[in-house]
Amino acid sequence: MSKPPPLAVFDLDNTIIKNDCGEAFFHFLVEEGKLPASRIREYYEKVQKEGGIVAYPWVVSLMAGMKEEEIYSACQEAIRRELKKEIGKKELGGIQVAQGIRLSPQMKELMKRMKQAGFEIWIISASNRWVVETTIQQLELPVDHSVGMAVTVKDGILTNIPVKPEPVGQGKREVIEQKIGRPPNFVAGDSASDFPMMEMATEIALFIDHGNKECQRVALERGWVVQKGSLVD
Repeated sequence: MSKPPPLAVFDLDNTIIKNDCGEAFFHFLVEEGKLPASRIREYYEKVQKEGGIVAYPWVVSLMAGMKEEEIYSACQEAIRRELKKEIGKKELGGIQVAQGIRLSPQMKELMKRMKQAGFEIWIISASNRWVVETTIQQLELPVDHSVGMAVTVKDGILTNIPVKPEPVGQGKREVIEQKIGRPPNFVAGDSASDFPMMEMATEIALFIDHGNKECQRVALERGWVVQKGSLVD
């Protein structure tokens, strides 16, 4: 039996890219009138009060009833727009939200070199799988497989039934266990939601530090490589 290739697993939002492709698509749906503006404040309040483990699946469930082909088309347009916008803030739904997406050239170079060295590369993200796939495609990332938050699709229409495991927090670890079946040699992430999968790294865990002192403390205690986010944005 041949030995499997070395395995690298990356988070996407604020790890490989600056800002969040899932939130960018959510903003797009509101701007295009597909969702009411009131959902913006509702979402960010959920993030603050209940955390991503509740907010991220919830925001994907709002897409129930939409056609999958239309979702893919909307994702393409949303990411095209975000790549052209300046990084900054804009007002939407009565609050300030992030705008613009940029690829970290250092992370893309790292992924390219890993690919050349024979690594199998996965992205596991809490953003919806349709926008994750679109972002990977538009940025031409050397990725073998990706997993994003999803609901089931029936007759081309998104339902409100979540696909398990949900790739957030402990669910990211479960995705690796169930879909990949072996621990990664390398894992990169930027938040506590990534810690369960980062703990699985057999060689290197890379933490992208955006200033959260508690996350930084945990990363240093666990002996992970800590890289300032400003150097990879």
